[in-house]
Amino acid sequence: MKLQIVGVLVGVALAATACGGGSNLPKSAPAPAHVWTKDSCKEASQSDWLANCQQFSVVPVRSEGSVLTDEGKSVQWPDGLKVTFVSATNQPDTREWGDKDWSHGQGRVIANRVQFTLQLQNTGTVPVKKLITNNNIQVLGGVDRYQMVEDTTSFDGVNNVSRMPTQLAPGSDFSLYVVYSVPTEYRNSIAMTVFSNGMTGGTTETVDYTFTDIEKVIGASVSSSAVPTPKVTPTTSAVPKSTLSDAQVEAGCDKGEISKAECDAAGRPRRDPAAPARTPTAPCVPGVTGDALAACLGDS
Repeated sequence: MKLQIVGVLVGVALAATACGGGSNLPKSAPAPAHVWTKDSCKEASQSDWLANCQQFSVVPVRSEGSVLTDEGKSVQWPDGLKVTFVSATNQPDTREWGDKDWSHGQGRVIANRVQFTLQLQNTGTVPVKKLITNNNIQVLGGVDRYQMVEDTTSFDGVNNVSRMPTQLAPGSDFSLYVVYSVPTEYRNSIAMTVFSNGMTGGTTETVDYTFTDIEKVIGASVSSSAVPTPKVTPTTSAVPKSTLSDAQVEAGCDKGEISKAECDAAGRPRRDPAAPARTPTAPCVPGVTGDALAACLGDS
């Protein structure tokens, strides 16, 4: 019986030793700290990039800056895209397209319009395809930075996004403008935030930059009374047919005694009554142009 107990104890001891239960085995070393390189930073998240990778950027990304300073009026992201605030200009009030017939002058008045212009420039060595558009811009008004409304429905044009290139080659640039409605009560402080999507190399992270003090550089005010009226396209039928004879029309146009519309309808050149007296050197006939017209009017 004693032999059986001793055999069991010896077997347990050998098994424990084989499974690494001994205290003299070497322990695994801790994993080395991650070393951020320029290449690994291309795949970093926004928080990792801001904490570990700004040394690889030409200019570290700041969160905001004043357009009153050379440093604050532009921002450059690691992919080479540089965005510079150019101007903010008041625009005249206008009307939106009509809801029913889409004709000018039928919609509501859009007031307090401001056009903001940014320059996009590729300062890198490879094409930049993730460009800033109106979807990457927010205009903020008032000290509490309320989001202003972009003008996307007016008749007179709202932005030039449709004319943007699909990418910027190294060294090339493009001037982007957008129009926002900024009511007077929000003009004591105007800021603009731009968002750069995927600037860290294909990720979905965004880094934003806010231009401040725009209210101090905005252009002169434009009268709010400058609301355009519907345009009327003149037609030839609007010009009454003259009741004078051809000879009377010719003499009247030559002396400037008949309206320009009647002379144009008759195909006759009309002399300006305010022009100095002259001596015609050739007859004026319908369709005359160039030197012959100058001669018949006495301008040669």
